[in-house]
Amino acid sequence: MRDSTRHIINYLGREPAFYMDIGCGHPTYNNATMDLARMGWQGISIDIKPSIIERFAGQRRDETTLCADALEVDYHTFLKENDAPSVMGYLSINIQPDQRGKDILEKLPFTTHKFMMVSFTHNSQLENTNPRDESRQILSDRGYHLIDTVGPSKDSEDIYIHQDLR
Repeated sequence: MRDSTRHIINYLGREPAFYMDIGCGHPTYNNATMDLARMGWQGISIDIKPSIIERFAGQRRDETTLCADALEVDYHTFLKENDAPSVMGYLSINIQPDQRGKDILEKLPFTTHKFMMVSFTHNSQLENTNPRDESRQILSDRGYHLIDTVGPSKDSEDIYIHQDLR
């Protein structure tokens, strides 16, 4: 079980909720939302690679997927069209290069949608220009509190909870 999944269970419990996974990657390998789907959660997975989305269609059939550049998505419209709840359990952002992940944070409709837990992959140990501090400020300004940084070197993925969970 991934570190982010453990945090989700610790803070949100095991009751099924809804998630959005931006830069979802492989549908089963090293994927926190797969752990959640196995616990009955439903969600939306977005990736720019058609081969990834095709794998989701074959391995996670009950999931809403979108093959698109995550920076080109109108999230407010997309979430509304797909009946996403205004309060979701989990948001995962894992986009390369990391600067794009920070740009996606600025596009998300935080005024109409709340995510109880967020994981943001920044890979600070891998990139010369890292948006870690900027992403932390954006999330802090929107009511999220950093609770842990996890990953191979304990410095690649930040985990946040919404202020309503404190």
